[in-house]
Amino acid sequence: MNQDPFMQAVGALRAGRVAEAERQFLQVLQTAPAHIGALNMLAQIRFKAGDLNEAESLLRRAAAADPQHPDTHYNLGRILGAKGKRNEEIAAYRSAVAANPRHANALAHLAGALATSVQPTEALKTADKALELDARHPVALNNRGTALWQLGRRDEAIQSLRQATAVAPDYVAAHRNLGQCLLARGMAEDAVTAFRRALAIDPHDRGAEGDLAMAMRDLPPPWHCSMLADTSRNALYRQAIEAAIRPGTLALDIGTGSGLLAMMAARGGAEKVVACEADPQLADVAKQIVALNGFSDRISVIARRSTDLKLGVDLPRRADLVLSEIFSADLIGEGVIPTMHHAIAELAAPGARVIPARAQVYGTLVNVPELRITNPVGRVDGFDLSPFERFRNKAEGMNVFLPSEEHALLSEPTELFTFDFTRPIEFEGERSVAFRATAAGAVHAVVMWYRVELDAERAGSTRPGGELKHWATPLFFLDRDIAVKPGQEVAIGVRHDRITWRFSADA
Repeated sequence: MNQDPFMQAVGALRAGRVAEAERQFLQVLQTAPAHIGALNMLAQIRFKAGDLNEAESLLRRAAAADPQHPDTHYNLGRILGAKGKRNEEIAAYRSAVAANPRHANALAHLAGALATSVQPTEALKTADKALELDARHPVALNNRGTALWQLGRRDEAIQSLRQATAVAPDYVAAHRNLGQCLLARGMAEDAVTAFRRALAIDPHDRGAEGDLAMAMRDLPPPWHCSMLADTSRNALYRQAIEAAIRPGTLALDIGTGSGLLAMMAARGGAEKVVACEADPQLADVAKQIVALNGFSDRISVIARRSTDLKLGVDLPRRADLVLSEIFSADLIGEGVIPTMHHAIAELAAPGARVIPARAQVYGTLVNVPELRITNPVGRVDGFDLSPFERFRNKAEGMNVFLPSEEHALLSEPTELFTFDFTRPIEFEGERSVAFRATAAGAVHAVVMWYRVELDAERAGSTRPGGELKHWATPLFFLDRDIAVKPGQEVAIGVRHDRITWRFSADA
């Protein structure tokens, strides 16, 4: 018995013999030009081949032959959506649903088209109708999530998108949409996971590549890794911590990050360590690291700022040892002054040991002609770019690798300020600092570094070539240049407030 030519073509297509199937569908259409099945199947072949115009033409022939055929309108909607004809796409899906109100695929895709057209209320209702017919329809779950997000129902949106990826693990669009929602919710690490899954499914998805790059920028800063690789820093902290431990020590680690200092304290014999970390992603990883290394019984990681800790709740009593490494390149930019002020006043026991105990900040007068060109922004390559000056943060230093810049040091290092972390620190300080010039030139800026005293016996410096290699070298430009000669004394005004520095040529 001879098989129906149309079914022969369908069999070839299912077997993956696409070219053979295409020829057979064309033969069917030669004898039956209005064959709805052949027109639809051939349109899908042309669609996958990227010939959208021919696919649309075939489906419009099918729709004209049988206006009540739901799959024809559904397939036409898919083609129109790929061509960006949003209104026509919506109309095609509506025709499919009108012909068959239980067409779950048409309802699911109609919901997506409506969401793309920012009609979230109708999109949600339509997605729900599709899910009434098929509760595990991945496209309906995905588009429901998009509509919920547009309606501001963030948690429900993420839940629906997670369901879509669970039902269809290879659904790239659902992983991308989930990642975008997670990123917008501040859940960068989970977003990175979602985008990586999308790329694992389709390594050529450029959109997912861009999404991943954006999400990676919201992860904890990469300098955490270079800090952990600073072996001199690690050794200094380890030695100071071990020397400070006493029987029954309760240690508080502020800004624990990876949990490294907390584990040093536990390994060194601390009875209990409370480690706080403001970044919830870092806190979660620190908990995993603490558990991995077998210290969960003695180290508690709390996802909170130290200024939010409560005695008797988060911290069982005042701490005997306070640890921190919350220094920026200019020492104070990460908020070490208010943080340590609060810790000593509110969380530390009388006479508590503090690591680091002190820090001295130094500055050197420097000439940096090329960098000076844009500080302030003025003429660049013959053009006046001065309006761009509005975007320069005058209170923020410029981190530089000085050896790679044209520069001349015009003074010896001079102490600017000393901070004692063992007692509450004044939030603001201002003084006139006398520098003695060692060479002639125009003073453009002050280059800064600092020396950290972990205890009475151990110290490290961030100066170029110093023991602490992780920190960059900040440069602070003066409000005007100063011409100096060797031996000349220059007074520079230096002021700090909590987290910023200001330098003035008029002391």
